[in-house]
Amino acid sequence: MKSAKQHCRHAASPDCRKVRDEVFHLLDGRLTAARRRAIQGHLEACPACFSRLEFARIMRQVVRQRVLAEQCPASLVKRIRVMIARDCRPVRGR
Repeated sequence: MKSAKQHCRHAASPDCRKVRDEVFHLLDGRLTAARRRAIQGHLEACPACFSRLEFARIMRQVVRQRVLAEQCPASLVKRIRVMIARDCRPVRGR
């Protein structure tokens, strides 16, 4: 069985671990254009990292649908908003 790193064909592409760490930044549109292109290039060459991205997209879609379908307690909504605000601060160097 090949590791995720062995699937990569581009020597200059970011390594799998770093790409996996930045999947949510990619989905949120929080990366520079150059970084986004580098990660997208890696994803095209690495099925393992691409699968992680697809899982994250599906997970977000399911959570969004569930939240819209059900009424959440106000305290939970407040906690989620605080967490989102904290996590959505601009990331320097990405």
